[in-house]
Amino acid sequence: MALVSALVSAYYSEKYIEARILNLQKQECEIVVICQAGSVEEEVANNYRAKVVTTPDIPTIYAAWNLGIHHATGEFLTSANTDDLFYGGALAEMAKQLQATDASICHSLVDVKNGKKIERWRRVSGGYEILKRWCFVGPMPVWRTSLHWRYGLFDESFTVAGDYEFWLRCVSQGEKMCYIDKPLGLYLSRPDSLEHRDREKHKEERKRIKALYG
Repeated sequence: MALVSALVSAYYSEKYIEARILNLQKQECEIVVICQAGSVEEEVANNYRAKVVTTPDIPTIYAAWNLGIHHATGEFLTSANTDDLFYGGALAEMAKQLQATDASICHSLVDVKNGKKIERWRRVSGGYEILKRWCFVGPMPVWRTSLHWRYGLFDESFTVAGDYEFWLRCVSQGEKMCYIDKPLGLYLSRPDSLEHRDREKHKEERKRIKALYG
């Protein structure tokens, strides 16, 4: 059994899915691909012997992750967007950090590719009060699977900020975070990504979350 299960929401991902699976295979993790039945993504995932979970339609990313969580067997989980990449040993390093501490969520510095330019993700970490002001966890954390059995799954009423709500839900109950101050992955910044294509929705959901957690 793999220590970490990678949740891969693979919708509209024909361009990236093969490279992403190959990248994850180097991490020695369980690869859980959630995709539409009959899609190219399903075919590619099956060819690489990933664990495949199919849906008849295209759900929100949080509904896809929740479905994947039910099929994951790892002690830890990570969100593995198809257009991002982990650097060598990244998942093992974050899992080791969690095993060595009483933290439940581990995040790290990442590189951000914007066009041909590569920059570093903001260096921010801290506790609940800072997290309320700024969602600094980043796009590729590792967290304990057991958090979902204590605090529930991702809230599927959110479409772009549900991970932020889940981190706050956990940390508000006393769960701790740890941070690795070196880049462990490459995040592709795209104007058509879920994060960027609906800025107003993002603002609306973040406002709702801040109201929930004061």
